[in-house]
Amino acid sequence: METSDRRQPSEPVFLDRSDGMTTEPSPVGQWSVKQFPAVMTEDCSSLSKGDAAVKAHNDMDTTSQTPNGTYGSHDKKEQLVLDGKAMSLISAKRKALLYDIIDLESCNAITVKERLLMLIQEEEIPSIQSIISIIQKCRESRHQMLAKFLHQFICFTGLDNLGDVGNDLVGALLECKITDLAQQVFSKLEVRTEFPWTYFIREYTEHGQVELAVSMFKQMKEDRVAASKFTYVALLKACTKIKSLVEGQIIHSEILKVGLENDYYIGNVLLDLYAKCGSLPEVQNVFERLRVQDVVSWTSLISGYVEKGLDKDAVHCFEQMVEKGTFPDERVFTCVLKACRSIGTREKGLEVHAFLVTEELENDLIIGNSLIDMYVKCGLLLEAKDVFDSMLVKDVVSWTTLISGFAENGLSEAAILMYTSMLEQGLIPNDNTFATTLKACMIMPDREPGRRLHAQIQAMSCIRSLDAFAVTALIEMYAKWGCMEDAQQVFETMKERDLICWNALITGYSEQGEYGAVFQLLDRMKQEGIPPDEVTYLCALTACSRGDLLDKGKLYFNALLEDRGTTVTIKHYNCMVDLLGNAGYLKEALNMLKSMPFPPDLVAWITLLASCQKWGNVEIGRQAFEAILKLDETHVSAFHAMFNIYVDANMWEEAKKIEVMRLNMEAGKTRPRSSIEVDGLTHVFVVGDRPPSSFNNMWEA
Repeated sequence: METSDRRQPSEPVFLDRSDGMTTEPSPVGQWSVKQFPAVMTEDCSSLSKGDAAVKAHNDMDTTSQTPNGTYGSHDKKEQLVLDGKAMSLISAKRKALLYDIIDLESCNAITVKERLLMLIQEEEIPSIQSIISIIQKCRESRHQMLAKFLHQFICFTGLDNLGDVGNDLVGALLECKITDLAQQVFSKLEVRTEFPWTYFIREYTEHGQVELAVSMFKQMKEDRVAASKFTYVALLKACTKIKSLVEGQIIHSEILKVGLENDYYIGNVLLDLYAKCGSLPEVQNVFERLRVQDVVSWTSLISGYVEKGLDKDAVHCFEQMVEKGTFPDERVFTCVLKACRSIGTREKGLEVHAFLVTEELENDLIIGNSLIDMYVKCGLLLEAKDVFDSMLVKDVVSWTTLISGFAENGLSEAAILMYTSMLEQGLIPNDNTFATTLKACMIMPDREPGRRLHAQIQAMSCIRSLDAFAVTALIEMYAKWGCMEDAQQVFETMKERDLICWNALITGYSEQGEYGAVFQLLDRMKQEGIPPDEVTYLCALTACSRGDLLDKGKLYFNALLEDRGTTVTIKHYNCMVDLLGNAGYLKEALNMLKSMPFPPDLVAWITLLASCQKWGNVEIGRQAFEAILKLDETHVSAFHAMFNIYVDANMWEEAKKIEVMRLNMEAGKTRPRSSIEVDGLTHVFVVGDRPPSSFNNMWEA
């Protein structure tokens, strides 16, 4: 007999139904159900075994289900009794049938289901090992129907309370994405191994429920269940998904305690975690401790450098990888080509391209797309077009990347021609294609291509739902043109509006000076429960600043400071400095500059200086002027503003000093030159010089 390790084989097995029923040993030494559902005792002798089983199952599905998952009538409860002796008394005929069940390679889910039902009808039960074998096969096949039936069968026979069966059943149900039933079985388990805990952690991670995954691990520790390396891998992936460095470091310390830090899988997942979180010291430390540094390890290391913008380090790491004999895969090439997008590593990008040609890898679709992207980001559009033309296979990403390159470099007509060619090739644009092409239309003097593209987007939206990214680009295009009615109409027709869409429309109204519409949209956002972000607050403060609405601006700024979900930037403070300065509250503006959590930038001081010129405040204006010179001693506008402040205050000596400072500053600069030809003679002028004595005679001639 096979039982859990908590019972001796000779002892009777009492199945705790956890629903108030009492159980007792069977007097006849075999398992029995004192009150079977009618389907289990119905005479099916006239049917074939398969037909009888199917009929039994169909009838069982219509039988009422009791709270603990068993089947029977509402007013009568079954009592199921097992003992060790009965488990060993399966007839030879039944054993032969069980062997067929276990041979699942040649037996589909329906057949397994039918044969298990036949055993129930004849009051036979498979061995524990047989049930576990079926569960394992169910988990591998991910067959939902079989998983649900196994759950019914195991709960009916009471085997769900036995350790190995229950733990394995949880894994099978989770693998088949039947989480609710898995939770039911898990909650009833008396003994839980690390297996179901790990499955739950992995399941929650895959569905983005990372907090639940971490919570499961904490419960697992409270239950004193030892985690395996698979548990730690699942947990580290959960931390990587949300970029939780602190949680990841805590789990890493647990791994060090149990001595698994040198495990291959754990090491690579740790590398990925620290790389995604941007913690390069930990990345380097883990990498150096790895016994095996393969392409996966190198990829994590290189991607870590790329994520932090350390492009030269990423390229150097790539060179080391090749020198040590590890051949890169397409993911490595994608990372290193991304690193070669900056000016400092452009030459390395050409070398990588040459390496790819040598290894005959340049025609790989993903690598080819990465090459196009690299050249586009470097501004080398001819090289990008050459790679594009040489590719044997092009997908929508290839076309979209090149269209984006043309659009971002102001070649709007070339971008639209590429888009038209893409349609002629029979490719279907994606949301990124629409968005990048709309950016090209945005800067064209002719608005017809943009309106045609809008019509195509409308037609496409009837076939499939479009991402808000593409529709937001439409709003931005119309707002850029000043066609706010069209932008508003696009916004209103959207089925789902994310915060980016709201911000695009609010920004459009703000840039067009329609501040009333800005505040109406902000009120509407609040009514619809859409939380603002830093961009929304910036639009609101900008509108308040341009509309001289100090009180309203203070309300939005205070709300921003209290909103912990948003990041306050120097741009928000600069808007408030502008608001206070325009209203004449110059001391308050100066105090805000001195008390904000980061050093004031050039824009902040120039804004304050302009307000001082408006209100004639010499003292604060002088402080702002001196601060500007520390940041940029050649800022001409600052000299002019300070000069005018002194002149308006009749402080002529100070004004003269400012003018002398300006002239001395400009004397050290290469000033712009101009020339004019009169009577065959070319006269050269330097900006700021006094005209020569012959200047008037020149024009009289």
